[in-house]
Amino acid sequence: MRIVGFARLKPVNPSSDAVTAGPSCGMIARIADMDNAAEFIAMKGPVAYVHLAPEDHLPPSAVTTPAWFVVIVESKVTTTWRDEVSAWMVKSGCLYMMAWGIDCSAWDDSVDLANLKSFEFGDIPDDKFVMTTWHDKETLSEVFWFAKHTAIHPDVELKRTVLLHISSEPRERDMFFAFGTS
Repeated sequence: MRIVGFARLKPVNPSSDAVTAGPSCGMIARIADMDNAAEFIAMKGPVAYVHLAPEDHLPPSAVTTPAWFVVIVESKVTTTWRDEVSAWMVKSGCLYMMAWGIDCSAWDDSVDLANLKSFEFGDIPDDKFVMTTWHDKETLSEVFWFAKHTAIHPDVELKRTVLLHISSEPRERDMFFAFGTS
């Protein structure tokens, strides 16, 4: 498992590579790589990259701020583990999930079921309803564009994005570049 956090940054001087932390600006850079802060990506709100290898243990659901989750599935997983990850996403504040890759339709169904289970199959309050989409005919770039420009929860303003990457190897730089340029 690999989790990378990001901070909002603003250029100190447009002609320099130096950056400083600042509120309300649309650029981010990887906190763990501040010496390379010039490689920031313009996005709406903070973005996190979470890498899970198939059947990995899940991180704690510490942050529950309402969020978009883009699930990038590049490895086959068991149904049981997919259901555990889906329940973890719902507990972690996922209110809009977009699945792309292997068995993305099954991920859509699994998150729907996790949302229903979290309310014991009863009524789900509008502000807790998880919107789900799967994208088996789109490119990953198109899904990232959809996440940034079109995916809107009807009842809750979402302020962060989680790129959940299910694969044998992490590719955080590739994912952030693809997300930032979509």
